[in-house]
Amino acid sequence: MIVWLASYPRSGSKLIRAVLRQTMSLVTYSDNRSRRPFAMQPGDLARYCDILGLQERAVPWDQFYMEATKCRETFLVKTHDPPRDDQPVIHIVRDGRLALQSYLLFNRKVHSHHLKTLFDLILGDDRFGDWSKHFFSWAERPSGRYLLIRFEDLVNPSDSLLCNIATFIQYRGPIQKWRNPFDELKRIAPWQYGNGDIEWRPNELWSPKTSWAFWMLHGRLMRALGYATHETVRQETSATPAGMAPYLLSRTAGLLAKMNEMARMCEQKEAVIQELKAECTNRLALIKRIR
Repeated sequence: MIVWLASYPRSGSKLIRAVLRQTMSLVTYSDNRSRRPFAMQPGDLARYCDILGLQERAVPWDQFYMEATKCRETFLVKTHDPPRDDQPVIHIVRDGRLALQSYLLFNRKVHSHHLKTLFDLILGDDRFGDWSKHFFSWAERPSGRYLLIRFEDLVNPSDSLLCNIATFIQYRGPIQKWRNPFDELKRIAPWQYGNGDIEWRPNELWSPKTSWAFWMLHGRLMRALGYATHETVRQETSATPAGMAPYLLSRTAGLLAKMNEMARMCEQKEAVIQELKAECTNRLALIKRIR
């Protein structure tokens, strides 16, 4: 059985892995999208993997997924992808403003070619989609056991939270005292870690346009999770910022142009596929005649 450790990026996936490792001595795997840690000194890499309990798969992802799904043993697998089945999930959530700005800064730090803006991420112009839809894809699955945990509660988890996690994953061993290894992890891999903030504060990343767009698109979820009141959302969306209409029209035109270009590329690739298919058919017929 797989227990998914699901989250929108920069919402606590490493934190839950550290908690599971440090308090229950458990290892965790990554799904097909995840990459190996960036280059480190051998000693630092070993220590980093040990703190987080990172376990390499011995087989390709597709094989691992099928075998782990059928197995009675529990495999803990971190993912940022939407759900693919109804197996149990521990869903980690963080204030959307903190998650989005951390994701933006992480991409700027690690991927020098990353040209996405905070506005792009708010709209969901990213491979993981937008924050709200990502959340609801897991929270509103039609079936499957589900445990929601807030990022801020994981920073210093209570005994009752640790017991809830242990019960959910059917762990019956001892639970050790938690000591947050954040400082050591940030020293070893500074590019992987921000400030670990649990409370949002206004900053220069949030212009009136980005703030308005965030609350218009994600105010419902912010209220549902208790990160904002109805009054806060009303105030933040009551007045459209100056220049927003032409900006949105420009954005829409740009996105449509991108979609049209992708459609054109898909048509070209489909044409190549059909040519290759026809050639394969011809060669197969030739092979049959030769035989």
